[in-house]
Amino acid sequence: MIKRNTRILFPEGSSLSARQALNALGGLGYRIDICDPDPICICRFSKYVHKYYQCPQFGKNPIGYLNFIIDLIKKENYDVLIPIHEQAFLFSKAYNQISKYTNIAISGYQVFSILQSKVEFMKLLERLNIPHPKSQFIRTKEEIESIKEFPCYMKLAYGTAGHGTWRISNKEGLFPVLQELDSGGYFDSNSELLVQNAVSGNLCVTQSLFDKGKMISAHCYRLRSEGVGGSASARVGVNHPMVIEHLRQVGEYLDWQGCLMLDYLFDNELQQPFYIEANPRPGETMNATLSGFNIIESLIEVSLGRVPKNTGISRCGVKTHSLMATLLGIASRGGNRRMLISEIGNAILHRRVYANSFEDLTNIKGDFLSIIPVVVIAIKLLIEPKSAGSLSQKAIVNYSLTPDTVKIIEGLVIE
Repeated sequence: MIKRNTRILFPEGSSLSARQALNALGGLGYRIDICDPDPICICRFSKYVHKYYQCPQFGKNPIGYLNFIIDLIKKENYDVLIPIHEQAFLFSKAYNQISKYTNIAISGYQVFSILQSKVEFMKLLERLNIPHPKSQFIRTKEEIESIKEFPCYMKLAYGTAGHGTWRISNKEGLFPVLQELDSGGYFDSNSELLVQNAVSGNLCVTQSLFDKGKMISAHCYRLRSEGVGGSASARVGVNHPMVIEHLRQVGEYLDWQGCLMLDYLFDNELQQPFYIEANPRPGETMNATLSGFNIIESLIEVSLGRVPKNTGISRCGVKTHSLMATLLGIASRGGNRRMLISEIGNAILHRRVYANSFEDLTNIKGDFLSIIPVVVIAIKLLIEPKSAGSLSQKAIVNYSLTPDTVKIIEGLVIE
C-alpha cells in the first residue's frame, strides 16, 4: 500500500498534539481527515487536511462521539485511526468495535486504565520500585486536613491540561481546595486523591512507541519555556538513559501497545528522575520528529502491522518552540501587551529561546495556512491579554477528559 492511498483519521483537531501530528505527516503523502466539534479548530488551517467532519464534543457526549466515529470509519474505510489525545481512553474501551472497521494501535481498557489514572500510575511505580515523589492516597476530608508536609500537589485521578491539580503551599492553602472538592460532590464518590510532595528538578517528558510490550523507539525532551498550565512551549531533546530503561520496564510489564508518554522531574545533581504522571498517547511530537523519531508515522506503521523505519533512541540537542503556546502562557500568567510584543519580536529576530530553534506549530514555507491561528491568537491577546484563559479553554474542552466523562466511559457496556 503506497502512502497516497493510506487513509488516516484524526479523531480531533483542536489540540496542539493534533496540530503537531499533522505537521509530522504533512508532505509524506498520507490522506488525512479530521473530525472535531469546532469547524475552525487549529487543524483546519492546513493544506494537508483532505476533509473535515463536525462531530459531537467528546467530553460532554462520549457516547454520541463514539457512535459518530464508528459510523464514520464504517463508511469511509480508513486504514488507521490515530488516538491523538484523551479520546484514546474511550477507544481502548471500544477497541473490539473499532478494530472491526479500521486499524488502531492501542492497549486494552484494563491496562490502559492503569496509566490513564494518576492514582493507579503512582501505585504501579511503587510496585516496580521506580522513583517518584513521596505520595499518599486519600479519600476523606479528614485525611486532607491532616496533611502536614508542604508544599505539595493534590491531584484528581483524572484531568487534562492541569485541570484537577492544585499546588498547595501551606496549611491555609488546603481549605480552598477542600471547599472546591466538597462543593463539587467529590467526597460522595469515595474516590482516591493523590497527594505528592514537591520535588526539585527540570520538567522533562519521555515519549515512546511500543508494539506488544517491545519498545520500538523513544525520545526525551526538557522544557525550555512554559505555556498554559505548566505545559512546554519550547523544548530541547535530552539524553536520559535511565529514563529510557524505566520506560521500557513499564511498557514490558504492561505488555503495552501504542504510544506512551511519561512526565518527570530530573534532578541534575542526583542524576535521577522523579516521575509525576503518565499519558498513554503520543503527546506533542515535533521535537521527537525533528530529532529523528517520527512518532506518528511509526504509530501508523505499527497499526498496519509493519516494522517502523524509526527504531532506537532519537538524538538529543534539537530545539523547538511554539510562539502561539508561549504567548498564551505569558498572557495566562498576567503578562501585558508590552511583554507580548517583546516576545513576538524575539521570535521574528530568532533571539533568546527562539535562537537555533524550529517552530513546531507553524510551517510557513510548507503549509502557509498554518500561520493563520498564531496570527489570530496574537491579535486577540494584544487586544485583551486577559483572554488567554478563555482562548485556551475553548480548545481544551473539545478533547478533555472530565470525571463525569470517565464515569460514563467506565459504565459503557460494549459487546
